[in-house]
Amino acid sequence: MRFVITLVVAGVFATMLTGCTATREVAAVEKPLVVAHRGASAYAPENTVPAYELAWEMGADAGEVDVYITADDGIICIHDHTTDRTTGHEGIVYEMTIPELRELDAGSWMGEEWAGTKLPFLEELYETMPHGTPMFVEIKRSDVRAVHRVVEIVDSIGRREDTVIIAFVKAVCEEAVRIAPDIPVLWLLNAPRDEDGTWQPLPLEYAQEAAEAGFAGINVNINGVTPELKAACDEAGITLSVWTVNPEEDIREMARLGVHAITTDVPDVARRVVDEEAARGTIGELSP
Repeated sequence: MRFVITLVVAGVFATMLTGCTATREVAAVEKPLVVAHRGASAYAPENTVPAYELAWEMGADAGEVDVYITADDGIICIHDHTTDRTTGHEGIVYEMTIPELRELDAGSWMGEEWAGTKLPFLEELYETMPHGTPMFVEIKRSDVRAVHRVVEIVDSIGRREDTVIIAFVKAVCEEAVRIAPDIPVLWLLNAPRDEDGTWQPLPLEYAQEAAEAGFAGINVNINGVTPELKAACDEAGITLSVWTVNPEEDIREMARLGVHAITTDVPDVARRVVDEEAARGTIGELSP
């Protein structure tokens, strides 16, 4: 059995060959991918065409986008399960149709200069991206039909090799592996909290669980990331990505830890910091 990860930007996610009993190996990180979270969402309306166009101008290596399957089996790009926050219209995304959703204004909430900005189709975001630029497509909810529709869309526009599927729901990740084993799948995980609400490290066993499920890696809330987790991922032969990292000191720490991808609302800041750390030769110096 051959499983190939085709994220080639900066050589971060290298090709992995695995057999049914083979040990997986991941190449050492030369420079973490800077992943624009919902586009350059600190500066432009999240999950819209202008946000991704700005992200590429700022030097992002990859994008991240949230998608829902709609009532008429379309795919629309929006984070919340309701339209209230980013459009001012009360509605539940997966109970609405594409024509209804496309009528909404997804930009005015962030400023009049963005008035009239539409909720985009996934295809529209890929059109902003040079070929070879990965898009981390986060499938919301637990409806595995969305996995099939996303794969159909990226195949129809010839961007399968530029696609990474991410999801919190393990069953969604497993379905993606089943129907498209050549597309890298990252399992999104949140850091746990104790009874006082204090963030705790992510349990290390998640690394092996992800590897056994055939996932390319895990994508973890920064509050749960530790050097021990990075070592566990290395041992399991999977990648470690981190979200959502905005303070400069946190971006610098994650670069020095040698994570594979850093998802951020401020791709301009992350681009500068990652490049600085690479120039200093400090990428991965904190890895155990």
